[in-house]
Amino acid sequence: MNNQQGNYLKSGHLRNKNLSKLEKIGKKLISINTGVNNSQGLFLKFILDQYHKKDISVLDVGTGDGWCLFSYNSPQIKKKLFMDIDSNFKEYIKTKGGTFLQENIQKTTLQNNSVDIIIMNHVLEHIPDMNSTLNELKRILKKGGIAVIRVPDIQKVKFQFFDDYTHIKPFTKKSIQQLFRAYDFKILRCENFNYEKFMINHIFTKKPLTCFYTRGKEIFLIVKK
Repeated sequence: MNNQQGNYLKSGHLRNKNLSKLEKIGKKLISINTGVNNSQGLFLKFILDQYHKKDISVLDVGTGDGWCLFSYNSPQIKKKLFMDIDSNFKEYIKTKGGTFLQENIQKTTLQNNSVDIIIMNHVLEHIPDMNSTLNELKRILKKGGIAVIRVPDIQKVKFQFFDDYTHIKPFTKKSIQQLFRAYDFKILRCENFNYEKFMINHIFTKKPLTCFYTRGKEIFLIVKK
């Protein structure tokens, strides 16, 4: 090994070491500012802060490995439901105590008025039948319950939207509000959103600056039944 290679490896080690320190500092600041022990949990806490009821049931549609609901253990949540169309993470979610539903949100086995919060992180744009989906959301949500939706903003991402061949339905802020209003949902919040900036903002301040993370390329929508 020559001196140049040795210096390169040494500098790489220092970068990784410094990054590890920054991650630890970031986690500590997040914990101090929000009471949450990890960055992913910030998003779930942010959602729960919009809904001031106890002993609630939360459904995560298109859950994947369940990161959203597993990221933050809130005493506010009584029941966590994890829904996906495939069973890739079924056993993993069950081993962590989650209730897994291998179902399609267009038609579920859930009872009427049984869910307080429905979370759909980049799911709606993959669904072909909006009518069945919106009717099902309305059916299973309790009165006063909320649905939290994140989708790409076609006005921001342009034709990159179709780089994902599974994307079917593009949305603008105007069109997605029109869609949910057509099914008698009340719009509580609709804005552009940057997930990474949202996380960073919560690291450095107890009172995040909304303008900082509302300039992203996705739409963040909260509606109420």
